[in-house]
Amino acid sequence: MRLRHAFGLTLAAATAVLGLPGPAVAGPTAEAGTTIHVNNSGDRACSDRGPGTFAQPYCTISAAAAVVEPGQTVRIWPGRNYRESVRITRSGTPDRPITFLGMPDGNPADRDHPTVEAATSGYTPVALTGVHDVVLDGLRFNGTLALTDTTRVSVDRSVFSAVGPGPAVTVGGSGDTVTVSRNLFDGTTGGIDVRPGSRNVLVTADDFHHVYGTGLKATDTGDLAVTNNTFASTCPNSVAVNGNSPGAVVKNNITTAAGGLLGPSCRTPAFSVSAEAAATAVLDYNTVHPAPGGSSYAWAGSTYGTPAEFAAATGQGGHDLDLALRFGGNYHDRLDDTDPASAGAVDSGDPTAPGVGTDLRGQSYIDHPGVADTDGSTRDRGAHELTGLDLSTVDLLGVSGGDGDGTPLTVRAEVRFGSSLFSSWPNTYTVDFGDGSEPVSSGSGFLVHTYPAVGSYDVRAVAADQRGGRAPSRAVRLTLVDPGTAGADLTATNTGWPYDYKLSATVPAPWTTGLYSVDYGDGTTDKGFVGGEARHSYRNPGTYTVSCTVKDKDGRMLVLGKRIRVEVDPALAVLQPGERVQLLARTPTALLNSGAHYGWGAWAPFRPAGHPALARPFAEQDITASALATTVDQEAHNLVAANGRVHITDRLVQPGHWEKVAQWVADGRWSAWGEVTSPGAAGPLPGAPRQLAAVAMGRKLQVLALVDGRVQQATADYERGTWSPWSDVTAASGLPPATRITAAAVGNTLHIVALGPDGHVRDAAGDYDRGTWGSGDPTPVIGLPGAAVTDLSAATTGSTLHIVAVAGGRLHQADADYAAGRWSGWDDLTAATDGDSTADRVAAVAIGNRLHLYTLGGGVLRDATGDYDRGSWSRWGDVSATAGAPALTELAVAAA
Repeated sequence: MRLRHAFGLTLAAATAVLGLPGPAVAGPTAEAGTTIHVNNSGDRACSDRGPGTFAQPYCTISAAAAVVEPGQTVRIWPGRNYRESVRITRSGTPDRPITFLGMPDGNPADRDHPTVEAATSGYTPVALTGVHDVVLDGLRFNGTLALTDTTRVSVDRSVFSAVGPGPAVTVGGSGDTVTVSRNLFDGTTGGIDVRPGSRNVLVTADDFHHVYGTGLKATDTGDLAVTNNTFASTCPNSVAVNGNSPGAVVKNNITTAAGGLLGPSCRTPAFSVSAEAAATAVLDYNTVHPAPGGSSYAWAGSTYGTPAEFAAATGQGGHDLDLALRFGGNYHDRLDDTDPASAGAVDSGDPTAPGVGTDLRGQSYIDHPGVADTDGSTRDRGAHELTGLDLSTVDLLGVSGGDGDGTPLTVRAEVRFGSSLFSSWPNTYTVDFGDGSEPVSSGSGFLVHTYPAVGSYDVRAVAADQRGGRAPSRAVRLTLVDPGTAGADLTATNTGWPYDYKLSATVPAPWTTGLYSVDYGDGTTDKGFVGGEARHSYRNPGTYTVSCTVKDKDGRMLVLGKRIRVEVDPALAVLQPGERVQLLARTPTALLNSGAHYGWGAWAPFRPAGHPALARPFAEQDITASALATTVDQEAHNLVAANGRVHITDRLVQPGHWEKVAQWVADGRWSAWGEVTSPGAAGPLPGAPRQLAAVAMGRKLQVLALVDGRVQQATADYERGTWSPWSDVTAASGLPPATRITAAAVGNTLHIVALGPDGHVRDAAGDYDRGTWGSGDPTPVIGLPGAAVTDLSAATTGSTLHIVAVAGGRLHQADADYAAGRWSGWDDLTAATDGDSTADRVAAVAIGNRLHLYTLGGGVLRDATGDYDRGSWSRWGDVSATAGAPALTELAVAAA
């Protein structure tokens, strides 16, 4: 069993882009009755009483759904959040469907999709029941989309985010001719569940990006087609066709366990087809790459590891490939063109497989000039067609006109191409100015547009090359301010994690919206943007003086100033770089996580440890020991012993990719629980562990278990992704039997501090440079504390090993300075820290030259800090009161 990593240490790049609206979107000049507008942003005076025009839209999707007629489009304006439970009960006709449109021709990786999330405690924000001829396009669903007894319904170009348990999409009842295409399933707790009775379901060009469950599961379903999807680290299966499901077609899909959240700990087959379904199913032209030791196929009750084994035994999968694909670029799980292994998935798909004709980004199939076609195909496998275009950008160069006399405002825009892998220089740019007018094309990249009214507009563009490649842009928000607005103001609004702020400027007459520059007050500036709105991420909390300089079309400038307070969320602060710790604690019935950031004086609230949507392989009341350590790659490894076994879950505490990885951390994302004592990892222990300890040494995690008085050790090597078997340190070092243990590292030497039945505190040292173990008893040199030791902990500052012990309810400390070659005797820390006479548990962690102590007494958690540069101790702080901790019984800490 290879070692499991949390958070996918090789995460694919996830820069969001989006495409160009193709058909015109109705705006204020659209034909009456063709489009119903929904916009709750405040840019328009919305009302659920109608009329649903561009100027006066509905506030809620539900209000529009109640009146929409066949052939109409409900235009849900992007970048908004709609917190409501939408129930769609009205139907279109085959030639006049009802369309609910968010992002027109949008890339699902774009962050501006209008978001729908349930208004109540349920997790089903949108449900369609008994309807036909309905299209859901360009939306974001925070929860489950439920399709029941629906016919000719399509779900296209949308995003499904991780909110709530269960699958992201359910197709149930007598569903017929349902298409789920070009969607992004981003960290959901399940993918698509096609339930008994449904038929003619097409799942194509979807990206299942780290789904905590099966990507596509279908049971007793007729004529299912699963084509050109990318499954990255879905578990237990990428595709599972169960029961009596005749006529299933599974082609052109990419599955991989590489670099995922779940892959390395999941060894179930990527494709699973029941015996009943296998009789008529077709499975071919897919790529597989299971986790080490895993299998790729489960077919009619038998499993197969490789495509060659599968093809030889079943006659299926003759064109399947085992490829260790690498992803990159500016999209979720887009193939890396520079990776030789990716060539096998390019221009090698079955061109006759059913689908919608384009990839997830709306890209048609294109011939890669650097890859030889397979059987004349230009269709890539997976959800992303590889092109030479990456992305384009929109620059708004200035605003003119509109001096308060009603003159329309004119904007000049430029579209720029991002990067090229194998493309000719693009020769066509098309821009949608976001006001409902027809998109405009240009060969030069320069365009001029006149807006009908002041307000906010989302401007997007697409660059196209001579091969047919498309590069969509992100949306650019343009805000045109009424020149007659009285007064001038600069407002700052916190928009999210960690310290993201939106700054908006309003200016008085006779000023018109022109070029702006901002000094954010933290030493950074932003020059030459348009629209009066900027976004900035501060690195630290505090009070900042922000100034905004406005320059109008005549060259006049106006400076606006504002003092803003950037606040810190304690739960997020403890994930920021600095002097911080992670803490794992227990009550009799709960396993909890918290943390502290001493630079900002913040304690995170105590919350359940582990991923909230994944089951634990043990009951909290069965936990007998816990330990915690953080490796150099910023993964906090949380270990518990229960029922004689040792389990582990990891949490990434390095923000890194703020817009992606850090948001997962902020949402409480943890890895799935793995078992250290499983046969494929370190293997079983010789008995039930009484106590655990953990020490990080670079990217190696040393796990120690006290079993029947003997110390057992296993090593997790995160460079190689392997576990070592358990070894008996007691035998290797000559350490006598122990009743309690703790551990710390000095350089490349592991120190195990053990309390013996005779009350002596001993030290066993494993020197990894020399490959030797030894042990000693410093008691003749340092003596014993004034009472019997009942608990102990160890930490290191530089070359000094600090041992902190609880004896008679008081804290005592002894140090071993390995550079000087001497021990110090026991000091009374209770006296040095102005007293804490209720301690019965202690944990210590060192950060730099500071030693942080944590004690439990009567269930109350306290902390104190020893500063070795200043030679002083702080007073004890009441962490239980600060962080809202319940009555605790055990704790483990680690520097983060």
